[in-house]
Amino acid sequence: MKFLLVWGLATAIAAAVSALKAVRHRQWCRAGLTFAAALACVAAVCFLLVRHGNVMRRGDDMAPTTRPRQAVDEADRPFDPEVLRRAAEIAGKYQVILQFEEGDYIGRGLELPNAFEDGKTPDECVTKTREMFITMVATMIEEGEVPPPPASEGKRTEQVNVRLSVEEKLVLEASARCRGYAGLADYIRAVAIAGEK
Repeated sequence: MKFLLVWGLATAIAAAVSALKAVRHRQWCRAGLTFAAALACVAAVCFLLVRHGNVMRRGDDMAPTTRPRQAVDEADRPFDPEVLRRAAEIAGKYQVILQFEEGDYIGRGLELPNAFEDGKTPDECVTKTREMFITMVATMIEEGEVPPPPASEGKRTEQVNVRLSVEEKLVLEASARCRGYAGLADYIRAVAIAGEK
């Protein structure tokens, strides 16, 4: 949970910085899109904070609650070797998208668009981005979430339409972005399949 909150805030800050760079270069469409992504991540972090118990509703008033601390702080311990092996196997199939921007290479994931790193060379950037993939996938596995499937796994030929309210769609899109899914369909599919297992 802590990782998702920190990751969501870091993604929001990175998107806001990217939006400011786009404004500086008069790339208005890019600036608007990245600023919207930053706002969506902030909204998702707020949703997670409220949803997962930092604030819980008791009657008509909002009362803060505390959760018991875990014996080991999650950020200070290594991943279980089996989890790390599975994460490396899954993340090794993910695709890296490279861009050259202001003297650096920036890599992000096709399957995990919010996972990005930079480097002075393409090889350094790809290596760092793949390490980020492994960390994100290992965290998802530890938290019982299903990582997005690699884009190369196969074609999906069937379609299902679901009607949502505007609010429901916004909440789902924010959750999908903050968990690293490329889109709402991937997120709904992964959550539904995880629920069946």
